[in-house]
Amino acid sequence: MAPAGFGGSTGGAPGIAGTGAFVNSGGTPFTGAGGILNAGGFLNSGGSPFGGSTFDGSTANGGFQGTGGVLTASGGAVASGGFVSFDASTDGPAKPHPCPSGHYTGTLSGPYTSTLGRSEFVAHLDFTVTADGAVTGTLTGTSDTTSKATLQGKVDCPTGNTTIAIVKGSYRSSIIGTTAYTGTMSGTYDSSTSSFSNGQWTISEPNSSGSGQGTWSAS
Repeated sequence: MAPAGFGGSTGGAPGIAGTGAFVNSGGTPFTGAGGILNAGGFLNSGGSPFGGSTFDGSTANGGFQGTGGVLTASGGAVASGGFVSFDASTDGPAKPHPCPSGHYTGTLSGPYTSTLGRSEFVAHLDFTVTADGAVTGTLTGTSDTTSKATLQGKVDCPTGNTTIAIVKGSYRSSIIGTTAYTGTMSGTYDSSTSSFSNGQWTISEPNSSGSGQGTWSAS
């Protein structure tokens, strides 16, 4: 029988190369089952720190670079479930919705009751929309050429919803005097037709019972 020393045969009891030795099944430091380099060991499947390409392939279970690890996301910065699953090629901050900036003309019309009686009020609209949605322009009467007003408002760029104030409005109610009026216009910009359609308006006279309402459009 071989002595229990260095290089014992496979049948040697505690020899280095024998059963139970350093390099065989059940060995403690290196490649035996349960050892440093075997199943459950330091560098194999389920090993603690590595599992990377240098030691046991790029996708060892539980390894640093395996599924759910840090550096193996397809096209991304990290793997799914990693620290930052962000792909700069497709993701990014939302782009602002463009406003319908430009020059618009249109018509406002509807029944109107004033000190002069009841009539159909018709006016020409001329306004601009800036890149940030600000609306400025004028209203000029065509049914009553003495009527005029200033338009000031805002287009909500993402939705197209529009609100315009009719301010500094007036018309000549007699040979020697004028009547003031104010009002509001509301509507929605339709990007498919590049126009404002089916808008609504109301006007009232602060110093009298005159008022009117109707529709407007512009393109």
